[in-house]
Amino acid sequence: MGRYPVDERGHAREHSIENQLPFLQHLAPSVRIVPIGLSQLTLSEAEQLAKDIVAATQRENVLLIATTDYLHAGEGYYDQPPRGMHLHEFIRKRDAPLLASIEQCSTEELIRASGQTGMYHSAC
Repeated sequence: MGRYPVDERGHAREHSIENQLPFLQHLAPSVRIVPIGLSQLTLSEAEQLAKDIVAATQRENVLLIATTDYLHAGEGYYDQPPRGMHLHEFIRKRDAPLLASIEQCSTEELIRASGQTGMYHSAC
């Protein structure tokens, strides 16, 4: 597919579409869905992808839904809250800078906030 290779292995362990698909099919049974799974991108790669999506969908009525897991924390994950801090408080504190950058539509701030945690951060 041109600039973007198709790799089915990327969906082997990914489950986010499984969570969204039933809702989308219920709300709009005839909707066409194109799931796009991404790994790490540089800022220039992300900007190019955004331009390509806009160009590919200009003549269509398209709704773009983006989703992510910001932080994998708690039992069974690498990130653990400090002793005495509740998990939900830890997650809110760690996610707040990321959410603020998204609300500001600031790609640069999102990248900065992602690297600023000082601990393993697993936004995906």
